[in-house]
Amino acid sequence: MSLSQHKFAVPLSIAKIIDQVDEPVQAIFGEQALMIDSVASLGDEKKGALVFCKAKGLKAKNLINSSLATAILISPDINPGSMKEKCYLQVADPARWFVRALTTLFPNPSHQKENIHPSAVIEHGAIIGEGCLIGAGTFIGANVTLGAGCKIGPNCSLGVSGLAVAYEENGTPLAFPHLGNVILGERVQVGANCVIVRGILEDTRIDDNCQLGNMVNIGHNCIVEKNCWISTKALLCGSVTLNEGVMVGANATLNNHITIGANANIGLGSVVTKSLANGQSVFGVPAKSLPTMRSLK
Repeated sequence: MSLSQHKFAVPLSIAKIIDQVDEPVQAIFGEQALMIDSVASLGDEKKGALVFCKAKGLKAKNLINSSLATAILISPDINPGSMKEKCYLQVADPARWFVRALTTLFPNPSHQKENIHPSAVIEHGAIIGEGCLIGAGTFIGANVTLGAGCKIGPNCSLGVSGLAVAYEENGTPLAFPHLGNVILGERVQVGANCVIVRGILEDTRIDDNCQLGNMVNIGHNCIVEKNCWISTKALLCGSVTLNEGVMVGANATLNNHITIGANANIGLGSVVTKSLANGQSVFGVPAKSLPTMRSLK
């Protein structure tokens, strides 16, 4: 996407942007009257752009010194050095401040009200909370409840039955009826082409502020507690519990009936066959402890 697609309708001074964004600035180095006309990624910017730097130490200093941007969001521990034709804003979390700036400077009217794509199928009995967005081609079953502010991407299926069988005496499979619900808390984000299976007898539940990437599959009876992060193509088999703050890397698979402790990290492509303790980090097939693994955020 070209830089021109990220330009403001009207250039704004740094002081004006600070005034509009609902996030504190701890210190300012440079002239707040400098004009900003766009936002960009660090390293892909031009003069007049607002960017952010998540790096620390010497790496951060090298990046900001070589940046062409006019306004740069930096962490409190970075000494910005030269300030010629630049303004550095020290903030607690540069990425968070930048996100708040984007939502302020590029508002999307559809985010302010319920917005269900005409091609989505919402069965009678489904409960859709205030301010939810539901993408094209998505199916929401009658057994589904969405809390306020949920964002469901295109071509998802929520509330479908999963694979669970008993067997006739002659070995013919007998499908196990799914009688449970799917319950999403508030501000749950579900990427494109995800499947969330209803519970068999219990409910499948995803709590507040969880984020699912594209093509994630959540099996029946799973419990995903608050603030979990599940990346693209991850698979949770039936009756998996993720305690609060768990992070699951892309293409990871979690076996049936296991519990993942709070704030655990599961590396990309891992196959987790056993329960994990709080804060444990694992990687591999089968997944094993990897204490040096960095956070997936």
